[in-house]
Amino acid sequence: MVVASFWLERHGLGRWGHTTALPAEVLASLVAGARWAGSILTVAAIGAWWALGRYRLTVALAVLALGQFCAVSVLLDRYEAYGQFKSAARMAQTPEVQAVLQADPTVYAVRLYDQSLPFYLRRNVVLVDYVSEFEFGQQQEPQRWIPSLETFVDRWCGTDTAVLAFMSPATLQLLQQRHVPLRVIFDDGWRVLVTKPVL
Repeated sequence: MVVASFWLERHGLGRWGHTTALPAEVLASLVAGARWAGSILTVAAIGAWWALGRYRLTVALAVLALGQFCAVSVLLDRYEAYGQFKSAARMAQTPEVQAVLQADPTVYAVRLYDQSLPFYLRRNVVLVDYVSEFEFGQQQEPQRWIPSLETFVDRWCGTDTAVLAFMSPATLQLLQQRHVPLRVIFDDGWRVLVTKPVL
Protein backbone atom coordinates (compact mmCIF):
# COMPACT_ATOMS: atom_id res chain seq x y z
CA MET A 1 0.00 0.00 0.00
CA VAL A 2 2.91 2.35 0.71
CA VAL A 3 4.36 1.81 -2.76
CA ALA A 4 0.91 2.19 -4.35
CA SER A 5 0.25 5.54 -2.67
CA PHE A 6 3.62 6.95 -3.80
CA TRP A 7 3.10 5.63 -7.34
CA LEU A 8 -0.39 7.15 -7.43
CA GLU A 9 0.94 10.51 -6.26
CA ARG A 10 3.86 10.47 -8.72
CA HIS A 11 2.22 9.01 -11.85
CA GLY A 12 -1.50 8.45 -11.50
CA LEU A 13 -2.93 11.69 -10.11
CA GLY A 14 -0.98 14.04 -12.35
CA ARG A 15 -1.98 12.29 -15.56
CA TRP A 16 -5.55 11.81 -14.36
CA GLY A 17 -5.83 15.50 -13.45
CA HIS A 18 -4.75 16.60 -16.92
CA THR A 19 -7.25 14.32 -18.68
CA THR A 20 -10.25 15.26 -16.51
CA ALA A 21 -9.78 19.05 -16.49
CA LEU A 22 -9.42 19.18 -12.71
CA PRO A 23 -8.83 22.65 -11.27
CA ALA A 24 -5.34 23.12 -9.84
CA GLU A 25 -6.59 23.42 -6.24
CA VAL A 26 -8.53 20.12 -6.48
CA LEU A 27 -5.55 18.30 -7.98
CA ALA A 28 -3.24 19.84 -5.36
CA SER A 29 -5.55 18.59 -2.60
CA LEU A 30 -5.53 15.06 -4.00
CA VAL A 31 -1.74 15.05 -4.46
CA ALA A 32 -1.23 16.36 -0.92
CA GLY A 33 -3.51 13.62 0.40
CA ALA A 34 -1.56 10.93 -1.47
CA ARG A 35 1.73 12.30 -0.09
CA TRP A 36 0.45 12.39 3.49
CA ALA A 37 -1.08 8.92 3.21
CA GLY A 38 2.17 7.54 1.80
CA SER A 39 4.18 9.17 4.58
CA ILE A 40 1.86 7.87 7.28
CA LEU A 41 1.99 4.35 5.86
CA THR A 42 5.79 4.51 5.62
CA VAL A 43 6.11 5.53 9.27
CA ALA A 44 3.64 2.79 10.26
CA ALA A 45 5.60 0.19 8.26
CA ILE A 46 8.86 1.25 9.92
CA GLY A 47 7.20 1.11 13.35
CA ALA A 48 5.76 -2.34 12.63
CA TRP A 49 9.14 -3.58 11.37
CA TRP A 50 10.77 -2.32 14.56
CA ALA A 51 8.11 -4.04 16.71
CA LEU A 52 8.50 -7.31 14.79
CA GLY A 53 12.26 -7.16 15.39
CA ARG A 54 11.49 -7.27 19.09
CA TYR A 55 8.97 -10.11 18.64
CA ARG A 56 6.00 -7.91 19.48
CA LEU A 57 3.49 -9.08 16.91
CA THR A 58 0.48 -7.46 18.60
CA VAL A 59 2.21 -4.07 18.68
CA ALA A 60 3.24 -4.43 15.02
CA LEU A 61 -0.33 -5.21 13.96
CA ALA A 62 -1.70 -2.34 16.04
CA VAL A 63 0.79 0.11 14.49
CA LEU A 64 -0.09 -1.06 10.97
CA ALA A 65 -3.83 -0.86 11.68
CA LEU A 66 -3.52 2.64 13.15
CA GLY A 67 -1.35 3.75 10.23
CA GLN A 68 -3.81 2.43 7.69
CA PHE A 69 -6.73 4.06 9.52
CA CYS A 70 -4.95 7.43 9.59
CA ALA A 71 -3.89 7.18 5.93
CA VAL A 72 -7.40 6.34 4.75
CA SER A 73 -8.81 9.18 6.88
CA VAL A 74 -6.42 11.64 5.24
CA LEU A 75 -7.32 10.36 1.76
CA LEU A 76 -11.05 10.66 2.45
CA ASP A 77 -10.59 14.19 3.77
CA ARG A 78 -8.58 15.22 0.69
CA TYR A 79 -11.10 13.53 -1.61
CA GLU A 80 -13.76 15.95 -0.37
CA ALA A 81 -12.42 18.66 -2.71
CA TYR A 82 -12.90 16.33 -5.68
CA GLY A 83 -16.38 15.38 -4.50
CA GLN A 84 -17.36 19.06 -4.30
CA PHE A 85 -15.93 19.69 -7.77
CA LYS A 86 -17.80 16.75 -9.28
CA SER A 87 -21.12 17.53 -7.58
CA ALA A 88 -23.81 19.44 -9.46
CA ALA A 89 -24.25 21.80 -6.47
CA ARG A 90 -21.81 24.41 -7.77
CA MET A 91 -23.40 24.30 -11.21
CA ALA A 92 -26.96 24.64 -9.87
CA GLN A 93 -26.06 27.66 -7.74
CA THR A 94 -24.80 29.88 -10.57
CA PRO A 95 -27.05 32.87 -11.39
CA GLU A 96 -27.37 31.84 -15.05
CA VAL A 97 -28.66 28.39 -14.16
CA GLN A 98 -30.97 29.77 -11.46
CA ALA A 99 -32.49 32.17 -13.99
CA VAL A 100 -33.32 29.33 -16.41
CA LEU A 101 -34.68 27.15 -13.59
CA GLN A 102 -37.26 29.87 -12.84
CA ALA A 103 -38.96 28.97 -16.15
CA ASP A 104 -39.46 25.31 -15.04
CA PRO A 105 -37.42 23.78 -17.89
CA THR A 106 -37.28 20.21 -19.12
CA VAL A 107 -33.80 18.94 -18.21
CA TYR A 108 -31.92 16.51 -20.45
CA ALA A 109 -28.77 14.54 -19.64
CA VAL A 110 -27.16 13.94 -23.02
CA ARG A 111 -24.73 10.99 -23.16
CA LEU A 112 -23.61 11.83 -19.62
CA TYR A 113 -25.27 11.50 -16.22
CA ASP A 114 -24.46 12.87 -12.79
CA GLN A 115 -26.27 11.28 -9.83
CA SER A 116 -26.46 14.63 -8.03
CA LEU A 117 -28.03 16.46 -11.00
CA PRO A 118 -31.75 15.83 -10.24
CA PHE A 119 -31.26 16.67 -6.56
CA TYR A 120 -29.52 20.02 -7.04
CA LEU A 121 -31.58 21.14 -10.04
CA ARG A 122 -34.75 19.92 -8.29
CA ARG A 123 -36.00 18.49 -11.56
CA ASN A 124 -36.51 15.09 -13.12
CA VAL A 125 -33.94 14.43 -15.83
CA VAL A 126 -34.65 12.91 -19.24
CA LEU A 127 -31.77 10.66 -20.29
CA VAL A 128 -30.58 10.95 -23.88
CA ASP A 129 -28.50 8.20 -25.53
CA TYR A 130 -27.40 6.94 -22.11
CA VAL A 131 -28.21 3.51 -20.67
CA SER A 132 -25.77 2.18 -18.03
CA GLU A 133 -27.57 1.26 -14.78
CA PHE A 134 -30.89 2.59 -16.10
CA GLU A 135 -31.39 -0.22 -18.62
CA PHE A 136 -34.12 -2.03 -16.69
CA GLY A 137 -36.14 1.14 -16.08
CA GLN A 138 -35.79 2.20 -19.70
CA GLN A 139 -37.15 -1.17 -20.82
CA GLN A 140 -40.13 -0.78 -18.49
CA GLU A 141 -40.87 2.86 -19.41
CA PRO A 142 -39.33 3.57 -22.82
CA GLN A 143 -41.28 6.83 -23.15
CA ARG A 144 -39.26 8.41 -20.31
CA TRP A 145 -35.95 8.57 -22.17
CA ILE A 146 -34.61 9.42 -25.61
CA PRO A 147 -32.56 6.60 -27.15
CA SER A 148 -30.73 8.59 -29.86
CA LEU A 149 -29.01 11.92 -30.26
CA GLU A 150 -30.92 12.57 -33.50
CA THR A 151 -34.30 12.27 -31.74
CA PHE A 152 -33.05 14.64 -29.03
CA VAL A 153 -31.95 17.22 -31.61
CA ASP A 154 -35.38 17.08 -33.26
CA ARG A 155 -37.13 17.53 -29.91
CA TRP A 156 -34.74 20.30 -28.82
CA CYS A 157 -35.15 22.27 -32.04
CA GLY A 158 -38.91 21.76 -32.13
CA THR A 159 -39.77 22.98 -28.63
CA ASP A 160 -40.75 26.49 -27.58
CA THR A 161 -40.60 25.73 -23.86
CA ALA A 162 -37.65 26.23 -21.52
CA VAL A 163 -35.01 23.50 -21.76
CA LEU A 164 -31.66 22.65 -20.19
CA ALA A 165 -29.20 20.01 -21.34
CA PHE A 166 -26.30 18.53 -19.37
CA MET A 167 -23.47 17.06 -21.47
CA SER A 168 -19.73 16.65 -21.93
CA PRO A 169 -17.64 19.18 -23.89
CA ALA A 170 -17.25 16.55 -26.66
CA THR A 171 -21.03 16.24 -27.04
CA LEU A 172 -21.35 20.03 -27.05
CA GLN A 173 -18.81 20.24 -29.85
CA LEU A 174 -20.68 17.58 -31.83
CA LEU A 175 -23.98 19.45 -31.48
CA GLN A 176 -22.34 22.76 -32.40
CA GLN A 177 -20.97 21.15 -35.57
CA ARG A 178 -24.56 20.22 -36.41
CA HIS A 179 -25.60 23.86 -35.84
CA VAL A 180 -28.01 22.99 -33.03
CA PRO A 181 -29.09 26.24 -31.29
CA LEU A 182 -27.34 26.21 -27.91
CA ARG A 183 -26.27 28.78 -25.33
CA VAL A 184 -23.69 27.63 -22.77
CA ILE A 185 -24.59 28.75 -19.25
CA PHE A 186 -22.09 26.59 -17.33
CA ASP A 187 -18.79 25.00 -18.37
CA ASP A 188 -16.13 23.75 -15.98
CA GLY A 189 -14.12 21.87 -18.59
CA TRP A 190 -15.58 18.52 -17.53
CA ARG A 191 -19.29 19.09 -18.05
CA VAL A 192 -21.45 21.67 -19.74
CA LEU A 193 -24.98 22.94 -19.17
CA VAL A 194 -26.74 24.57 -22.12
CA THR A 195 -30.10 26.13 -22.88
CA LYS A 196 -31.74 27.33 -26.06
CA PRO A 197 -30.79 30.88 -26.99
CA VAL A 198 -33.54 33.48 -26.82
CA LEU A 199 -34.44 34.52 -30.36
